[in-house]
Amino acid sequence: MTKKYIFELTYEVVEEVVIEADNYEEAETKLQDGEGEVRSEDKYEWDFKCIKMPENIEEEA
Repeated sequence: MTKKYIFELTYEVVEEVVIEADNYEEAETKLQDGEGEVRSEDKYEWDFKCIKMPENIEEEA
């Protein structure tokens, strides 16, 4: 029988976003509102840890 393991992943995401606006303040507001076109996305420095293991859950029961 297979078991389920739950992992927590942590990584840094760097996005390059294009915003069309009349000035910087408007562009910043649009960025904060989630507007814009993502041109590229990179993930760096990832790490993981197992936060729930079947062996530990069985011991708690």
